[in-house]
Amino acid sequence: MPGALQNQLLFQWFKNDVEISDWIGKSTVDLKEAGKYTFKMTALCENLTLESLPIIIKNNISPEITFNYDNEINICAGNIYNLQTKFVPGYKYKWVKNGIEIPNATSNTYNVTSRGVYQVKVSNCETFFEFSKEVKINQVLVAAPILNTIKYNYCNDEIAEISLINQNNYNINWFRNGVELTEFRNQNLITTHISGAYSASFTNIENCSYTSLNTNINFIADPIITISRSTNKLLCYGEEVILTANSNQNGSDFLWSTGEKSKSIKVNKNGVFSVRFKNPYGCIANSENTEVIVNPSINLSIPQEKKICVIAKDKVVLEAASGFLYYIWNGQKTSSSLFEVNKAGKYSLIVEDAYGCTQKIEYNVVQYCKDILIPSAFSPNGDYINDIWQVSGLENDPLAKITVFNRYGNIIYITTGKAPFWDGKFKDTILPVGIYYYSIQSKNSSNMLTGTITLIK
Repeated sequence: MPGALQNQLLFQWFKNDVEISDWIGKSTVDLKEAGKYTFKMTALCENLTLESLPIIIKNNISPEITFNYDNEINICAGNIYNLQTKFVPGYKYKWVKNGIEIPNATSNTYNVTSRGVYQVKVSNCETFFEFSKEVKINQVLVAAPILNTIKYNYCNDEIAEISLINQNNYNINWFRNGVELTEFRNQNLITTHISGAYSASFTNIENCSYTSLNTNINFIADPIITISRSTNKLLCYGEEVILTANSNQNGSDFLWSTGEKSKSIKVNKNGVFSVRFKNPYGCIANSENTEVIVNPSINLSIPQEKKICVIAKDKVVLEAASGFLYYIWNGQKTSSSLFEVNKAGKYSLIVEDAYGCTQKIEYNVVQYCKDILIPSAFSPNGDYINDIWQVSGLENDPLAKITVFNRYGNIIYITTGKAPFWDGKFKDTILPVGIYYYSIQSKNSSNMLTGTITLIK
């Protein structure tokens, strides 16, 4: 048998126990048809034969794949597209994208979220998978709407404008707080005076859409500005009132009718005042007018100096201008413009008008006697009545010399016309009751004046 011997070995193949003549002498064959196959190998020289165990081949039916999609499918970016094939119990499924198996995608369905070429592998046996057709998934991109506005916070009397650029001529839908504003459909610019979260969406001819981020528009309540005063009374000349601007909103932008820009101003003159307030968003409020009245100054003429001779028990009447509500003479409040005094000294007067405004002046009453008058007695007992011995009439002779003696002729006190008085003391001790003697040398008298002083208690 030509060609049947190879190294003195004979190879034989059998199908269903019938020898396959075309395979005589072949050590390797392809088993494609169903049937029971056996193999014999015979060593011709030794006449030894070896026979294999039967190999049974069964024809398997191809797995059923239902994958009826167009070759190319467009989906909207951000959307999910579901691919699926018929589910058959016992089948195995593997999904493939761009020729690479997708990890863990082993069910009969798959949700596509990105573009690519997809197919499914299906198996109804252990190792063999059959591929479906390929489906190309395209993502249709829609440009994101970008909203533009001059600002985000508006005053109540303003109108907000919101616009967008629509270069691709998409359909436009506008929304406020998620609710569509149908009256603005397909408009590139809208106006509003209502606060809210505004957004817009672009939609193409394939019904793919993209919604913008929210743009928050706020309409600020009108500011209110009022003026408070540190006092509500009519002002006296020289007094001032503090006017303060008070607003119901935060801010520090004030402008007074005086041109000042602080929150508070000081006013000391007549006038009508107002203030303008601008909040941080540019909203303006103007206050009502506030009138400040300042009474004119009280003009009192400076009184002339008055003279009194106390030792002669003179009295002087101090006179002020009439027409005031009250006169306060040396702290004593009265309605009289006249005040009688019997001592030299300084006397204060405060006049008060009907508005409570006051003015102060001072009267000066000086000791002056035409003649030298010398008291004959005094009582230095601390009751403020005749407590000192005082010589009058030396006002124009400050160098006059006054000397006091005891009955023994001893000098116990010396003074001058600058301070022509004695308090009854010798070396800070009140002298005993008795008669003392004095001498006075003055240019007002051609002779030395002498006499007695009685010190009593």
